[in-house]
Amino acid sequence: TSGILRVALRRAATCALWVFVYKLCAVDVVGVLTGSMEPTVIGRPERGDQVLMDRLAYVFDAPERFDAVFFRFPQNRAVTYLKRIVGLPGEQIVLKDGDLWLGDPDWFGDVDEGVARGKIRRLRKPEALQRALFDRFTVAEAPKDAPFDFARFDRLFDAPPATRARWTETADGALRGDGDEPPDRLPWARLKRPLTDFLPDPLAPAADPAAPAPGTGGAYSVGDAAFEALVRLPRGGAVHFRLDDPRTGERRTARFARDADGRGTATLTDASGGATAAAGPLPADGWARVRFEAVDGALRAFVDDVLVASAEAPGKAATSPPAGGVFLAATGGAEVRAPRVCRDLYWIPDGQTRFFVPSGAYLCLGDHPSESSDARLWRVTVVEETATGRRFEGDADGVRPGAARADGRNPRSHDDGSVEFVDRDNVRRVYSGDRELFTLGSYRAPYIPREALLGRAVAVVWPPERAGFVR
Repeated sequence: TSGILRVALRRAATCALWVFVYKLCAVDVVGVLTGSMEPTVIGRPERGDQVLMDRLAYVFDAPERFDAVFFRFPQNRAVTYLKRIVGLPGEQIVLKDGDLWLGDPDWFGDVDEGVARGKIRRLRKPEALQRALFDRFTVAEAPKDAPFDFARFDRLFDAPPATRARWTETADGALRGDGDEPPDRLPWARLKRPLTDFLPDPLAPAADPAAPAPGTGGAYSVGDAAFEALVRLPRGGAVHFRLDDPRTGERRTARFARDADGRGTATLTDASGGATAAAGPLPADGWARVRFEAVDGALRAFVDDVLVASAEAPGKAATSPPAGGVFLAATGGAEVRAPRVCRDLYWIPDGQTRFFVPSGAYLCLGDHPSESSDARLWRVTVVEETATGRRFEGDADGVRPGAARADGRNPRSHDDGSVEFVDRDNVRRVYSGDRELFTLGSYRAPYIPREALLGRAVAVVWPPERAGFVR
């Protein structure tokens, strides 16, 4: 028995050693403490997601734009952060109208002029990432397995009595749009919820999808969104989606229709800068899931997740900018159920909005900008000891390991008259008063050096109900 036990212990020790070496060199599991990447990754001091990190991701390959990466915070190297790469070495990155823009590195003029001259152009996210973001940033929806009746319609949409009278409940749990109005007189029903950067708390969802929920953000109007629904189109029937951007005055519409001969088409229009249209087939009969996307300067129409139409949106302001909102209409007996509206990630304009990324460094931002003290706001404070002349640099906000948010300015004064300063290496220095050090000032430091990158976020591994890959 003792011999078997010795063999078992030896093998267990060898296995543990290999697991330790593999964890040290190849992978690690990191707990996320801050909410800057929500809803992609939930970050809370006690209930944050545990995320698998691939330490070998950038040994042979260079980091790519939109990778979610772990790195040591340059202003306090004891702190590990998770953010998304949006700017690569040598690039000029601009945050404008909630989107990311890539500028020519040698263009230093006005941003709007650069856009007009083609020196600064909008960046578009990869399709898989864009779809994942739409799925997570849901503004309003009617469940697929519940009937879409007038009770649910009234919770989601505002419609004048004459418009509401155009709808009829069907026996199979849908609403049918009657009438045959021309395009300029469609019976639009408007979504009650405005499109803003508001994000409901993922850990405290509202019991009623139409009721207010706890959350963060909401100060900025979002113009990029997706509108989808299950539809059934008879001959001569059509379903219309409309997205009005209150910031720029852009009015974008999509029309999914079936003509008298039974041919299905999808038509896209940007009414603010001149019509642009494309067409694609629709299933001959039965239900189909159609989706209209207006995002990153592009219009796209999907039928059952297949792209059937696309167009570029000029992005010119209309003569009379619309009030903004999301609208639905149906005519000719078209049936609708399970409507869903999603918004895009919105890069808010608080803090720095134009970046010239140096060589060998990266620009990283959070997926939840209204909650993220990310590169837009990072600064370094420099102090000098009066007696020795030594200078120290540290995070201007005094972030410490384990802190969910900044806990005060750096240096900070205490009630007993002492002054505390935490440097980049998290060394805490306490002085008896202001006279023992001199604050030289602060400067912006938004970039992550290559050597500070620890690895790529691969998947959420805990808790089980949120497990899945990180796009």
